[in-house]
Amino acid sequence: MTSHSATRHLHLAGLAGVGLYAAAAVFFRVDAASGVREAFRWVLVLGLLAAFAVAYRAVRRLPESLRGRRIVAGYAVALAVTAAVVPAFQSNDLYIYVNIGWQQAGYGVNPYQTLLYEMPTGLTDPMFWQEWQFVPCTYGFLFALESWAALAISGPDHGLAVFVLKAVAVIGFLLLSGMIWLGGRSLGREYPTRHALLVAWNPLMLLHGVSNAHNDVLFALGVAVAVVAFLRGWWLVVFPALVAAALVKYLSVLAVPFVLLAAVRRFGWTRTAVSCLAGLLLAVACWWPYRDGFDASYFERTGKNLSATDKSLATIALWPVEVLKLRGGVEQILPSIVKAAGWFAFAVVVGAAFVRRVRDGNGGGEALARDCVLVLLAAILASSKYHSWYLLMLLPLAVWLPAASRLRQAALALGVANLLSFTFVYHSHLLNAVLILLLPLVHVWRRNPMAQSPRSDFRLQLPDSTRRRS
Repeated sequence: MTSHSATRHLHLAGLAGVGLYAAAAVFFRVDAASGVREAFRWVLVLGLLAAFAVAYRAVRRLPESLRGRRIVAGYAVALAVTAAVVPAFQSNDLYIYVNIGWQQAGYGVNPYQTLLYEMPTGLTDPMFWQEWQFVPCTYGFLFALESWAALAISGPDHGLAVFVLKAVAVIGFLLLSGMIWLGGRSLGREYPTRHALLVAWNPLMLLHGVSNAHNDVLFALGVAVAVVAFLRGWWLVVFPALVAAALVKYLSVLAVPFVLLAAVRRFGWTRTAVSCLAGLLLAVACWWPYRDGFDASYFERTGKNLSATDKSLATIALWPVEVLKLRGGVEQILPSIVKAAGWFAFAVVVGAAFVRRVRDGNGGGEALARDCVLVLLAAILASSKYHSWYLLMLLPLAVWLPAASRLRQAALALGVANLLSFTFVYHSHLLNAVLILLLPLVHVWRRNPMAQSPRSDFRLQLPDSTRRRS
């Protein structure tokens, strides 16, 4: 494929993606039979995956250049804007964000303290989506503030509220894509535009992060900024960025030991302490408006939600209980054992990684990126509850890793397999966990990452198919 031909294919793939998102924006606004909707979902997913594959193959044939970056960036904006017009067709989380914001902007209520059903108009106000009425806000304080600001702007206009939140999602997504490009360049990668395309054109990222506006994109943005700040020597930014991610979703606190170790080694104790203090001040400032919203009942209510078993590897382990209909207390004891085993495995894997990093005195930016991906992936797999949009927290970071990295391959393979979450597979008990989690992981770990053929590598996982760092 010549450079001219590759450029043409890149344009065609971008236009095809924009066209498919535009078609989805129209289709999901009309009534259609369930069979027709399912068929369209398959067409959409397969079409977007094909366009993504063509685009990645084309960009691999192009040299790193300003023109190539402009093409990738231009279509990234077009894809994100078009994807934002697609209604939230996969989950209702976007409307839960509206609930959280309207509780504050419309009623001056603390969403960590007052449940929706406890409000006099909580079940009648058309601004409130009638789900999660019995669960307080489970997100971080910064995201609660963002939701408040969005609803303060929109007022009692549900459509405008959705528009504002989606606008934030688009901006966050494009900033994340830019951070991935900058991080690739800071790592000395020869082709950082390829990394940016793997995020900015990725159908899983766009459908979940923009169309359905999941806040996992904002989480990933915070972690990405922290890693890029570390790479570029912006020591003051490192911990505030990591804290900002935790103030969207708390999971980034698991990466703190690795970031702290790397920061002390590079910047010294004094600068690291100042950065930590800046992060702490940010956390306190965001927590302060909600300081009265926590008691034992809050953690009890949220704990039930977080400890649920759904679509995870744990559901596979619990399958014998369901099939054999085991009784005598086994159906109550075994789930607890499986959950404990998952978190024990997480502790072993992450603990071993940290010990290795302590012994390795030369761990730099690439090692930090790898550790962040490892911690997040291990936590997601260990959890008894899984949703496909959780991958958005780590998939962008994984593209920074070398092509031969199994962590990178696993993240990208999961990214492809989890496109099945937009089909009937996602709601097919047990089948979902097997197809979107177990099989991709088995496939990657059975392969020899140092003996990849370009064809087999590209067909499923879409990473760089050579051993050279890109």
